[in-house]
Amino acid sequence: MEPAELIKQLEQFDNKHGYRLEYEEVESRLEPIVKEIASKGEGCINQLHELITFEETWSCSFALKALKEIKSESSIPQLIEFLKRNEEGDHWESCEDAMFALHAIGKPAVKPLLSELTSLFAHKAYLIYLVGALTEIKDDEVYRFMADTCEDFLQHPAKYHDWFDIKSFCYAFDKQENKDAVGLLQRILSSGRLSKDEKIEIKDTIKAVEDPEGYKKEMEINVEKLRKELEESEDDELESEESESEEFPAKLRKLGRNELCHCGSGKKYKKCCLDKDIQETGNPKKVEVAGDGGEET
Repeated sequence: MEPAELIKQLEQFDNKHGYRLEYEEVESRLEPIVKEIASKGEGCINQLHELITFEETWSCSFALKALKEIKSESSIPQLIEFLKRNEEGDHWESCEDAMFALHAIGKPAVKPLLSELTSLFAHKAYLIYLVGALTEIKDDEVYRFMADTCEDFLQHPAKYHDWFDIKSFCYAFDKQENKDAVGLLQRILSSGRLSKDEKIEIKDTIKAVEDPEGYKKEMEINVEKLRKELEESEDDELESEESESEEFPAKLRKLGRNELCHCGSGKKYKKCCLDKDIQETGNPKKVEVAGDGGEET
């Protein structure tokens, strides 16, 4: 199929009918198209860059997936701009795909990302997906930037007050595979400046840096255990909470495995953020149950 026809196929659900479909159905229909576009390499790159400027469309979401497979250096500025434009907007959920596309491109994306983040940090601005796009790439320059920023965080705490997210910034230190990070992370941990959640995250990062394989196995065991517990108790909990909803008009319950994911992807929770939530918090996402069915908290 010619590039123009492939792009037309990618846009086939950008209409009223398409927007009524669930993500999984659109994904199953467009996945072969994404693979064929990716097989063309640079052949469709300009059209894909144009598609990701229309954040509200299905074709934008799947163009990002195609860019991840193509791994073109020419996509770096467009992907960075996408993250800057959307992370704090209505279409933030697609930022994860843009972040993964930058991960896939790898080292060529390091210098542009470093430049962008240096500028943002100078203006006390923090974009978590843009940070993640850089810190998940294993590179000596990335490690130095992370280490230098953490040192500055320790030496000049007022400079980072109210805008810097130390938890997410340190999250991917294990990806750098540099055990020198352990001492630095321990100093951050003992600085007396962390919240309870931040301490838990930093401790987990230290474990991951010190013993990557052991930490991975521990996480796999914990995730599987919690998944089984959730599966076994879900029906009973839902029945109990629904019966109490009249007495308690606002109550928290665990998001069901077969419900739509809270991130807005349109996927079922079990096929989307369940494992990630368990790894990050130790529990599935909780949502609010109210008399009218409740809304997510």
